[in-house]
Amino acid sequence: MKLTTNEKRVLNTLFKDVKGTTRNTMLIALYAAKPTDDESPDAQSMITLLNGLIVKLAELEQPEMEVLFAGIPYDVD
Repeated sequence: MKLTTNEKRVLNTLFKDVKGTTRNTMLIALYAAKPTDDESPDAQSMITLLNGLIVKLAELEQPEMEVLFAGIPYDVD
């Protein structure tokens, strides 16, 4: 699966110190990371980014999720 730099940053931030997780836990953590929709440009940008990442992850099968998780932390420099 192809991830944008910002998507990689989100995954690094949320899961860099996590040694193991489940698909559902990853999805819940991403959903919980969404800010309150206060109509600000920053909130809208984060919500859009996280919603897109949630959709991408939700469509993955277990082997693909394992590969995605194994890539954390991603090199984003």
